[in-house]
Amino acid sequence: MSNAGKSLHCFTWIHFELRPNVEDYLHMLETVEEYRTKTAQRTGKEPHTVTPYVSVEIEKPELSNPERAMMLADVIFISKDWARCKGWEDMTTAVSSASRWCRPHCTVICPWAEEGAAAWCNNEVVTSTASPPGEVIDTLGAGDTFVAGFLHTIARHKTVSESLNFACKLAAAKCTIDGFKGLQGLVKIEVR
Repeated sequence: MSNAGKSLHCFTWIHFELRPNVEDYLHMLETVEEYRTKTAQRTGKEPHTVTPYVSVEIEKPELSNPERAMMLADVIFISKDWARCKGWEDMTTAVSSASRWCRPHCTVICPWAEEGAAAWCNNEVVTSTASPPGEVIDTLGAGDTFVAGFLHTIARHKTVSESLNFACKLAAAKCTIDGFKGLQGLVKIEVR
């Protein structure tokens, strides 16, 4: 295992936003996978339950072979643009179709702007409607805000449905402000 892999026990979650150098990301993902497999063997756990969990975001349609990265992730975010370049015309088709490249315990998420978002989890599709944002001031960064909102809540042991709803609300709230200042506190996580 590489030197980088020796400190993975310090992390609970690692997020990758794929860029054109997909091969470099694959090397990093494989290092995490190797660590998780060895830890699972040593502890008697299932590999998918060993941290750090891994999420991968696939945004750009021109990425070369991102499907290989999908096989190494626990949570995958696919963009509307990437889904459309695959020929999928709606968010539910996108998540169910993309799931064929994923391991069994993976969650696939596709935000679809004003239509909300969908997730494939445990062999079923979960959807969330978009939250009306009010007056739209700045949409730059809304996608990253969505991803951050989902990861923030799922890491706090919320369900996929709760996390999807929170992410949609947070992304909509982000669109009502310029930049990110003031975003914290606009949307609360609802606790059962």
